[in-house]
Amino acid sequence: LITYGMIRRDIKKINQQKWDLLVIDEAQNIKNLTSQQSKLVKSIKAKHRIAMSGTPVENRLLEYYSIMDFANKGYLGGVAQFNKQFAKPIEVDRDLGKFLFATKPFVLRRLKSDKSIIRDLPDKIVIDEYCDLTKSQTALYQATLNNIMKKLKAETDEVTRRGLVLTLILALKQICNHPSQYLKLFDKVKIEESGKLMLLLDKIHDIHANNEKVLIFTQFAEMGKILQTVIEQ
Repeated sequence: LITYGMIRRDIKKINQQKWDLLVIDEAQNIKNLTSQQSKLVKSIKAKHRIAMSGTPVENRLLEYYSIMDFANKGYLGGVAQFNKQFAKPIEVDRDLGKFLFATKPFVLRRLKSDKSIIRDLPDKIVIDEYCDLTKSQTALYQATLNNIMKKLKAETDEVTRRGLVLTLILALKQICNHPSQYLKLFDKVKIEESGKLMLLLDKIHDIHANNEKVLIFTQFAEMGKILQTVIEQ
């Protein structure tokens, strides 16, 4: 039983013998084909190999390829062959057929919807709640949208245009959270300037009154700090 960090230190000792079974957990730790960590893990001599992961693909299909390269080396061919035969049809045509046909026999997948596996979990209930932007949010949202759209219309380079679109999406998400997050004014957070924050605090008050617990998820670490401050106050 060993960590990925210790493998780098003890790889010579580990490779002094062959192993019957090598199991790696959180297999996305070897998602990068060219990293030293991936190469060292794959150099361990074992008769059988198992990779376990909840997120086999986080950004690119080559991450899946790297994990499969560990568990069943050579099965998906070289990188160029994989990109041509599997990655391109998926990324260009959204055609998963060939990829699933080739990989399915080697993948054991547990689904949360399978009641025969997980009997003690209650059904997941999703309730969408909607709120309006405040006046200050609306003004900032529209100004930011107009500004970046103006740059988009004037820009001809495709790569720069894509970057502007991503910048726009990120900016609008931050404004919808709270104008202070977008403007980086973390010491001047006013609850009433965000419809989303006001709705959240109403929910928290109800949960607290019922002596219940709550987990709050946010995509942004900065917003997490804002929430922490506001809730503590």
